This record gives sequence, structure tokens and C-alpha cells, in this order.
Amino acid sequence: MKRNKDSERAGQADAAEQEDLKLVEAWLQEGLADFDGQTDINVPSSAWFEELALEGRRSARRKLQRDLAIFWLTGGIILSVLMLVLSSNVIWFIALQGLALIGGTGFAAVHWLRGTGREVESRNG
Repeated sequence: MKRNKDSERAGQADAAEQEDLKLVEAWLQEGLADFDGQTDINVPSSAWFEELALEGRRSARRKLQRDLAIFWLTGGIILSVLMLVLSSNVIWFIALQGLALIGGTGFAAVHWLRGTGREVESRNG
């Protein structure tokens, strides 16, 4: 008899649990439906993406042309100054070349040492 009451209580608990699950599911469905109604999904066309990519290429090309122009102008100025110094005084030319060598080597060494530390940090973190 006790078993009968226990199984009856378990059946009632299962029924109540099923009813609660149905109620929660209905609330969730209602909330999701409201959310879907409020959310506007705007997917751009493929033409928009193509235009975005084309504009990125144009921008990169303009930047490259600007950088190359600056590079060539700077190189031309440096070579002109070096030729002027060489033609006027050989000693000053050699001194200038030595300073450039020392400065470039120092810069490269410092940059390489700092870069090595950053690579180790970026790999770990």
C-alpha cells in the first residue's frame, strides 16, 4: 500500500514537472518571438562587399604610391648630399659614412634586442 502511495506521488510530481517544463518552454518561445520581432537583420548585398574590397585596394594603392614617392625623394636627397660632400671633401665623406655605419648598426642592434623580447611576450601571452 505504501508503494502505491509512493508511485502515485511520483506520478503527480512527474506530471507537475512536465507542466512546469511546458510553461517554461512557452515563456521562452514567447520571449524569443518578441526578440526576433525587435531585431532587424540587415544583410548587405554582395555588391556592397565588392565595393568595400575595391575601396580598400584603392586606398592601399594610394598609400603605396605616397610611400614610394617619399622613399625616392628621400633617397635622392641623401644621394645628392653624399655626392656634394664627396666632391668637396673626401675626409668629411669618410667621416659621414663611418657615422652612418655606426648609427645604423646601433639602431639595428637596439631594434633587434627589443623585437626579440616582444616576440617572446607575444608568443606567451
